[in-house]
Amino acid sequence: EDNAIDYLGELMKLTRDTNINKRITLEQMIDEIKALFGAGHLTTTNLLGWCAFVLSVHGDWQEKARKEVFEIFGNKNPSSDGIARLKTVSTSSPEYKHTVFIRLFSSPQTILNNDC
Repeated sequence: EDNAIDYLGELMKLTRDTNINKRITLEQMIDEIKALFGAGHLTTTNLLGWCAFVLSVHGDWQEKARKEVFEIFGNKNPSSDGIARLKTVSTSSPEYKHTVFIRLFSSPQTILNNDC
């Protein structure tokens, strides 16, 4: 199909492009996918580490999040439906937004000095 609706589709389309200057090889496509996968993995790892740090600094939010997780999942493995029902982490209270925004976009030194 010629209609590429996502990045993988665009890459596949480029492997068959009639313009030789735009065409990529299968190996180039695989390298692009590997790079995207690696970047996504690194980003996710950094985000999870940062979230763990922020929750360790804010024990009250950590306790709220822990309680909510056990209420929704108990001792079962998390599911995507259950994760969508978690409200503490995705709450829209102004205090939480302020705390998360400041903590996420402040330098680590600012946070360690408790200047925010």
